[in-house]
Amino acid sequence: MGNRRSSIQLEQEQKSRHQLAERLIDFGWHCTSPSPDLGEDFIVDIYHDGQNTGVNFYIQEKSVTNLASRKTKDDYLVYPLKVKDLKHWKSFSLPVALVIWDVILREGRWCLVKDMISYLDQNNPKWRKNKSDVQVYVPWKNNTSDEGLRRLKVEIGKQVYPLISFGKDLSINMKLAFPKTPDGMNLQKAFDLHIKEGEPVTIKGDVIQELKFSDWWETWFGGFDLKNAEIHIGEISHDRPVPISFKIIPTKGKTVSLLNLEFKPIRVGTEFIKFSNEHTSCPLLLTLSMRREGDVSQGSLTFLFRHVGGEPHEIMGFLNFAKAMVLGGKLRVEFHDINQSTSTDFPSANLEVIDPIFSDLVQKLCVIQDKTGHFVRIPNEGISRKDANAILELFEIVEHGEVHYTDSIMSLGLKGDGLKMLLDLHKQGKPIHLVLDTPDSYVELFGEKIKTGPMKRDTTGFVEMRVQEIEAAINVLLPEEALDIKLVKVNGTETLSDWQSGKL
Repeated sequence: MGNRRSSIQLEQEQKSRHQLAERLIDFGWHCTSPSPDLGEDFIVDIYHDGQNTGVNFYIQEKSVTNLASRKTKDDYLVYPLKVKDLKHWKSFSLPVALVIWDVILREGRWCLVKDMISYLDQNNPKWRKNKSDVQVYVPWKNNTSDEGLRRLKVEIGKQVYPLISFGKDLSINMKLAFPKTPDGMNLQKAFDLHIKEGEPVTIKGDVIQELKFSDWWETWFGGFDLKNAEIHIGEISHDRPVPISFKIIPTKGKTVSLLNLEFKPIRVGTEFIKFSNEHTSCPLLLTLSMRREGDVSQGSLTFLFRHVGGEPHEIMGFLNFAKAMVLGGKLRVEFHDINQSTSTDFPSANLEVIDPIFSDLVQKLCVIQDKTGHFVRIPNEGISRKDANAILELFEIVEHGEVHYTDSIMSLGLKGDGLKMLLDLHKQGKPIHLVLDTPDSYVELFGEKIKTGPMKRDTTGFVEMRVQEIEAAINVLLPEEALDIKLVKVNGTETLSDWQSGKL
């Protein structure tokens, strides 16, 4: 007897390919073998009612004779695949399906590669580091019956949805009937609320009498059982920007306005509409709700500071608006796109929504910016303690030309005769009096230097170090070196001549 020229495994693989190809053809799909063969067994053209959809996908087929014994208790079929093959298929633009085919049973199980990889990423994050094989899990329900292949078409349709939906409109025609049962009446009430107020609603069960989608959508996803259908209709909204202005006439105080803010309708019904500016970068998140009852419209406005960053005058406008809202009064709303307006009363709120210290600092920043001409932007996270001190100092400069400070701390470096004079005064228990004239000065605010011109500083303070410590430090000090001296209980005045004379 001669040597066997064909292995049993090779014959089994050829048989399984023929069987799978025959099954796909019986279902109405056309398949060919790629040339050259680089690892994928079939390119499958998806047909619907004998018409080519123009979409195809790849199949990698694996032959077995023990399909049933590979099923696990969690209804998954376990199969080893090479890691390099999964990485290779992940880069494909078109879907790739793995089919495990049993030549004895003449049936198979399938799974899209993207789903296998998602499962591995979630349950075995280090799978890519495997040297050779990795266990993949194929859902047992994904069989090759007509129903199973229709499910495969749906999954492929989801993966290539941008391709099959490009340039096409999606329409839905739905016929509903609400039975006079508790469930039916509850669903009708929810659906009526959706129409009137734009609330989301879920319709299911016998309520759905007819459901028809656009033909192109039906081609890929149709054929479902109406009894098992569930339609979730979200909030009705529009992307069209709506410019809105607000004017508040508080019960006490001045009228405050916010002009031409951009909003979008985020919930729209026949009797209720809600606008929000959440899509903008506006510091103040505003939500305007309008309800119509007959010929009467009522509105409410809520606000929340999501950040406080921006130009000081802009932020001050939002702060003043919020303060007026807390006081209560009358709100006038103007819709510029339709040239209509409405007014409503709103009650005062016993709520301290504005930090008075922050508000005072922003007010001072407005003055500083106006007088120095230096553009300032408050960071989104607010004003730090360091920047708050800089604001207070700058405000005193631009308003009075002087800055006074008491019980402060000062550091200076002295050497030579200056250091000896300081030591003599310190030995006598006398304060140190310093006068400094500089042609230029600045204050750092939000990381930027704001020039404040010539400055004269007149200060008096006391040395913190003991006499013995200073003498010991002087003994080891080189002639060209300066000794750092810390003064405490410092009182003084900084005079800025340009500001006092009005030159700056």
